[in-house]
Amino acid sequence: MALWLSWRAGETRSADDLAESLACARRAVAAAPEGRVQGVASAALSASLYAHHVRTGDPALLTEAIDRARAAVAVADAAELPERRLTLGTLLNNRFVRTAAASDGREAADCLRMAAHSDRLRPLRRARGAWHAGKLANTLEGWAQAADDLALAIALLRELAGPHLGARDRERLLAEFAPLPTLAASAATNAGRPERAVELLEHGRGVLYADTSALREHATRLAAAAPGPAADLERTSEALRTERDPGRRHRLAAHRDALTARIRQLPGFECFLEPPVLPEILRGCAAGPVVVPLLQEGGSMALIVTASGVRLLPLPNLTAKTLRQLGRDILGGADTALDAKLPVTRRMLGEYAISAGLALLWDVVVGPVLEEVALSANGGADGARPKLWWCPTGPLSILPFHAAGRHESGNALDLVTSSYTPTLRALARTHPWQPAPDTRPLVVALPRTPGTVALPAADLEAALLTTLFPGCRLLRGPAASRANVTAALPDHEMVHLACHTGQDRDRDYESHLLLHDGKLHHPDLPLTGTRRGGLAFLSACGTALSRLDLPDESLNLLSGFHAAGFSQLIGSLWPVDDHATTRMAEAFYTNLLPPAWMTAAAALHAAARTHRDREPDRPSRWAAYLHVGP
Repeated sequence: MALWLSWRAGETRSADDLAESLACARRAVAAAPEGRVQGVASAALSASLYAHHVRTGDPALLTEAIDRARAAVAVADAAELPERRLTLGTLLNNRFVRTAAASDGREAADCLRMAAHSDRLRPLRRARGAWHAGKLANTLEGWAQAADDLALAIALLRELAGPHLGARDRERLLAEFAPLPTLAASAATNAGRPERAVELLEHGRGVLYADTSALREHATRLAAAAPGPAADLERTSEALRTERDPGRRHRLAAHRDALTARIRQLPGFECFLEPPVLPEILRGCAAGPVVVPLLQEGGSMALIVTASGVRLLPLPNLTAKTLRQLGRDILGGADTALDAKLPVTRRMLGEYAISAGLALLWDVVVGPVLEEVALSANGGADGARPKLWWCPTGPLSILPFHAAGRHESGNALDLVTSSYTPTLRALARTHPWQPAPDTRPLVVALPRTPGTVALPAADLEAALLTTLFPGCRLLRGPAASRANVTAALPDHEMVHLACHTGQDRDRDYESHLLLHDGKLHHPDLPLTGTRRGGLAFLSACGTALSRLDLPDESLNLLSGFHAAGFSQLIGSLWPVDDHATTRMAEAFYTNLLPPAWMTAAAALHAAARTHRDREPDRPSRWAAYLHVGP
């Protein structure tokens, strides 16, 4: 009765129900015999006391709730013990947050940790226990223990967020644990284990698209070794992408798990679809260093990953305060600089703010990183600059590291060719791509979209592509519908889209393409038919901006095209002037094709430098563009 009244009080906010619940629980404890029944009554009284504490804020009620929870743990049997430990740990954690008493923090972490390691609890409750135990250990500077706790939370979360859930359910679940990968990596680095930090980041980030890219990587080899299971797995995976019925999803996921277990029995496939280990991760860094900046309290850092290992670079001046300043300068400055309603003087102040932000970014991150990696800026015989990849974590994903610079100190554009990657394993699982002489791209152009302002430069870009690539397929205006675009994408290994984008407030500002008849979100993109990668140039606003609630999942339009099979991606971090985008596209494709014949990364880099040299005081027009891929 006490538990039922407590539940109803939570629903109705009735003070009478809450008081009656507490009275019933006290009578039950007084009347209950020693042993298991006393434990049940103590657990009920603890719950009522805590509910009363939440309502009144009385710390004495929280203390009594903790005492009764300890009593319930003391007499619990094996089946009851994990849940009661989880409850006790949660109560102690709540008191630790208020009082910062280290003894409470240690006891809470121990209780939560023991509960998380029990297979008698549901996986979600185990994951929450490990997550909170890890955060407590991290706060108490038990770095190694924190890394272990958070590693367990990551492993459980990967299981929970499997393909048996629909896309929205997976996203909601991952959002609850959003800072988990970066906190785990920070704990590992503080424990003196940067290699472990890289593994934890790779296991905890990019969960939604990890299996898709792994399947694509192994598809040809698996088809040769076991064509039957390979075809079955491809059919099942595609069915899971589109199935909406929860029951059928669970059955398909169970069948996929059974197929995966069979495939792991094959020689050479023992680790099929398993999270990557360090040697596999390092193989993806053979072409150049990958820099993984981490923002954390007590001292930010960058993990510099190369084929030979991982080293740590402290970034003491990268703080939460600095990040806020960078956001105001760069993103806020871009908003001002591109607002056509403002007078020119105000817009130029926005350009100045962007330049100040790029200089600050150079000072706190990019300059120290490039000094540490000591790459030569001379390049090779073709004049190409050395390659470097950025793999930002958490809120750092909004920053244009590739364009950072201070006039008197140096500039990333003059020293390295920068690319980005959502995860390190993505580099190992994708391959460089160049257009073939007979490449026939898909061109999507929407100079006018219902309900939006005109984009006259979309026709200019379409004309450019049709001239450079005779025989390309053009979907323009009403022909650029959701059905036509999704039907055409799998048949092309190169696509150029010139259209508007939008953001959904009800999806934490997730971006979408605005086609003639509506929105196209990244989960709706079909897989391409190509096995050798391809190029997607998204000539639209902010296509590299990720959802606010899932920064480490890289849920943006570029990642959607990456998951669909395109290995080379061009996009932007903020809205860009319509005609500036056209000029950038023209320079990019000129560099990509003969006689220059550059890689996609080098082609964009050269185009950005050209535009910077032409308009150094207008960074809004050249600093937003970035390349994702090998």
